[in-house]
Amino acid sequence: MKRLSTAALGFALLAPMTVLAEGDPAKGERVVNRCKACHAVGDGAANKVGPILDGIVGREASQISDFRYSDALLARAAEGLVGTKWR
Repeated sequence: MKRLSTAALGFALLAPMTVLAEGDPAKGERVVNRCKACHAVGDGAANKVGPILDGIVGREASQISDFRYSDALLARAAEGLVGTKWR
C-alpha cells in the first residue's frame, strides 16, 4: 500500500475548488489532468501515489481500503473530514 505524502495532503487541502453543477466541462478536464499524475479516476481506476478520486465528493476521508494514508490525513478523518470539494 502507498502513503499519501504531506506535500500531497497540503496541496489537496490548500487548493480547493467548489464543485458546481453548471461547471465548464472543458475546464474540468484540464483540472482533472493536473491530478492524474498522482490519482486515477473513472472506469478501472486504481490507486497510484494518491488514492482513486471516484466519488470523493461526499465521501468520508481515508475510505479507500487498499490505500495507506498518512497519519495527518487519518487524524483529519477521525475529526470527521468529508470531501466537499474537488481539488
